[in-house]
Amino acid sequence: MRLLRCALVLAAVAAIPRAAAADDDDDEADVSEERCALGKGHKAGKIVTTTEKEACGSGGCTQMQTTELIDGAGKTLIVWSDDVGGDFGQPSALAFACTDGAVVISDDKGTLLKLTYDPREHQLQLPPSVPKQVEAGWRAPPARGEPAEKRERLADALSALMPGARGEHEPPPFQVLGLEPDLAQSQWLLVARDQLEAGAWESAETIVSQQVPAEPTPADAVVKRRAAVTDRLAALRRQSAPVVVADRRRVGTVLAAPVTPVDSGGAPTLFWRGDSLCVAQEDHKPPTEMRCFEPKARKWNAREPLQKPRSSGEHLRSMSYPNVDRCEGLYVVQTTVPDGDQTACSGGPGEPAEELVGVVDGDAMLLGSESGLYVNRGPEKNRTLTVKEANALVAGSAGSLIVGNGCCRFFNDGRVARLAKDADERRWPVLDPPPDGQYWSDAPLVAPSQRWAVAFSKAKGSSSSAVTLWLLRLTNRR
Repeated sequence: MRLLRCALVLAAVAAIPRAAAADDDDDEADVSEERCALGKGHKAGKIVTTTEKEACGSGGCTQMQTTELIDGAGKTLIVWSDDVGGDFGQPSALAFACTDGAVVISDDKGTLLKLTYDPREHQLQLPPSVPKQVEAGWRAPPARGEPAEKRERLADALSALMPGARGEHEPPPFQVLGLEPDLAQSQWLLVARDQLEAGAWESAETIVSQQVPAEPTPADAVVKRRAAVTDRLAALRRQSAPVVVADRRRVGTVLAAPVTPVDSGGAPTLFWRGDSLCVAQEDHKPPTEMRCFEPKARKWNAREPLQKPRSSGEHLRSMSYPNVDRCEGLYVVQTTVPDGDQTACSGGPGEPAEELVGVVDGDAMLLGSESGLYVNRGPEKNRTLTVKEANALVAGSAGSLIVGNGCCRFFNDGRVARLAKDADERRWPVLDPPPDGQYWSDAPLVAPSQRWAVAFSKAKGSSSSAVTLWLLRLTNRR
């Protein structure tokens, strides 16, 4: 899926000339102008491109460029800002040119729109063929391949030309005649429909939430189309979920967020001992006792001395790097591994924290990615596992994120995904909605047998750090 844009990011068509004797210390921006013929008999407009000097800070360097199309009366027709240099600059997806009296919007694959100039309104106008094209899309089956790609390119262009689609420097507003929010939103919903039928569920859901939010309330036709897309997505997920929660039961509350065996850097205060859920008691710091809940008996046992599990994230440490190291994300490594000169991105020790799904055999990291499951026992000591081997290691753990007899894993948003190449696009929200006034917090911790899990919820809008524990009985549907 292409990157969704909240601001208009069109590219200038002409190179920006720099002054021959420019002083590197001069803070003035470079400005260039280009003539733009907007139509026969109309006073020519112009394209004004302003390129700021590169600005640098602790997070890196940026170089902003603002391009504005102005008609002969001095009215802004299109304007945009984009970061074109520094550490974060990249070529813009869209460009425009003044050709044969029209303003042609295009991308690297070709022409998308031809806008005409209305001299009475001093505005550009969308061709009437575009609304017809959008409506025709809703009467046709979902698109695939090149037609689906072209549909998304058009949606990107329409969003870029919407009122309020401006850069962060808030240049003067503009509006294209004939382009209303419901048109752009309907086009994006077509893209979302294409995505979900192609199996890209997460992309479809992102499009709906970002491009067609429920608030403010869209037009009636958009509301119906949005519901059709979201209902279809829910049905696809419901029909194919590999794991379901057969029963959910509240089993207690802890005063502070528990530390689980997959949290690095601390002794676990909540873990599984077989099919018993054990929780450290909070009346001593550090805790000295625990109580364990028996799922089958549905009761808490008496207090007993705290017995920390042999395998947990207590034996791991987290690593992150400043921006200047160009190594983003969080990494984990065994505490026995010394610090090195290299980052985890450049050959140094460490595994992506998002791939950590369990700790086994003391400090061995069980990791899951789109390639499957593997175990890390130290730098350059990775070994790919079969599902059978992984399940055997999980069976001796204090809990993990592995579920569905080794097919899948939980993520921090409570969703389940298969350990396969489509993990980023196919996820199932198996937890169902949380109780009123609550929200799910962190990934559920699955028992070694993978028959049970404990989920965590917190109160919305509360300053309390209390966490409610929910016992889940899991059923596989492979």
